[in-house]
Amino acid sequence: MTFRKKTIIGILGSFLILIIVSTCILQWRAQHMVADFLFRKIPNHITLSYSDIETNVLLGNVVLQDITLKISNRDTVLDHTFFEAKSLKINGIDYGKLFFNKTIDLESLTLGEPVLKYRPYNYHPKAEYAEKGMVSLLKTISIKKSV
Repeated sequence: MTFRKKTIIGILGSFLILIIVSTCILQWRAQHMVADFLFRKIPNHITLSYSDIETNVLLGNVVLQDITLKISNRDTVLDHTFFEAKSLKINGIDYGKLFFNKTIDLESLTLGEPVLKYRPYNYHPKAEYAEKGMVSLLKTISIKKSV
């Protein structure tokens, strides 16, 4: 091989390695960003647990496995809502709208084997809580298809 061909192959190889390493770092960072978002944005009266988070930044997908959600009154320890699902799959996150328009635009949201239990006799709302809402996301959420 000539020096020029070796140089071109070296540059292309380095570029390919850089793309692979960058993708792996983005995958790892996205997974931690989702976990951090769920940890910081969920209020104290809501308990969320899951076994695993999988992200795919290239396709815009997020999957949570074995989800358990408990919602209690803000001023008591009584749980009034229980939610469980095998999985929560979010497909087709539009990064352009997320970063530039501050809206969360999803292609589809799929729940695997959801179970919802609600105990209305444990729910005691106060007028001051009704005005605030549950979670302040600061972004509009748009879902094209929910399954």
